[in-house]
Amino acid sequence: MRLGNWLTPEQGRRLLEATTPASPREVRDQAMVAMLIGCGLRRGELLALQLESIQQREEHWVIADLVGKAGHVRTVPIPSWVKHAVDAWTAAAPITDGRIFRAINKAGRVWGDGMSKVLWDVVRAAAARAGIDKRRRTICDEPVPVSAIWPAANSTRSSSCSATSPSRRRSATSDANRSSGLR
Repeated sequence: MRLGNWLTPEQGRRLLEATTPASPREVRDQAMVAMLIGCGLRRGELLALQLESIQQREEHWVIADLVGKAGHVRTVPIPSWVKHAVDAWTAAAPITDGRIFRAINKAGRVWGDGMSKVLWDVVRAAAARAGIDKRRRTICDEPVPVSAIWPAANSTRSSSCSATSPSRRRSATSDANRSSGLR
């Protein structure tokens, strides 16, 4: 049973197409929304994301060893259109290490080494521009396929980026055995 109020692929497309970024703040906001929609990240995961975590594996971009809810570690594939949005942001605000998404002051300059609760305002403003109901608090329950947003785009997912690798399946089985008393 799904809990929450999720966006449809059409609403995700409208959210991304609502504006053409011109200022550094708009480029950052576009990259943040792209990461939320394209990679299915949680808000806390996005704000804690380090540039060093984005790696290329087997010719595909991934967020390697992302520590998520309840300490679960996973590898998340990054579609090429999301990578382009993140690259545009890191080029606009010369970020070479540390957290990817950072605060921008009133003068339009990037400062600090991260962000706090600005993300909710970014999502709410993007939703208002796209004409999406303001009561929606979550972006997507899972990554939106690239084909749902841009049908002509090629997906960057590969079987090597699966969140259920054989080693994770083994550890889940061994955890179940431990909890039931089997060794």
